Parts: sequence; structure tokens; C-alpha cells
Amino acid sequence: MPTLIVKFDVKPEQLATFKQALADNKLGSAAEPGMLEMRFFAAKDSPTTIFACELNQAAVMKSCSVSGT
Repeated sequence: MPTLIVKFDVKPEQLATFKQALADNKLGSAAEPGMLEMRFFAAKDSPTTIFACELNQAAVMKSCSVSGT
């Protein structure tokens, strides 16, 4: 199933603010039509490298129409 993954390199002094902004964005995104899941992960070797993973029904449907299935 298609997933959108975005990598962020955050300045250490901005990490707490950035994480709060992600949490706020996740709450707002939950109300969007087709939103299935959104998760955030920090790299094990670099806590200031954050990955946002989003699964959206619209992305799934678009992918299916592009691939012809």
C-alpha cells in the first residue's frame, strides 16, 4: 500500500517545538477525508532526524489508477 514518507533534519534547539508542530498537524490531518494513518519516527542514530509517514486513501486510489489496477 503506498505511503508518503518525509524526512526532516531538525536543529537540536528546535526539536521540542518541531515535535509539537507535528503533533498538532497530526490532529488536524486526522479530520481530512481519506486519512488512514500518520506516524512519526526518530532515527536511532540521530534523534534530530525525524520521519513522517502518512497513509491516505486518496494516495492509494491515485496509485491504483496510475498503475492500471
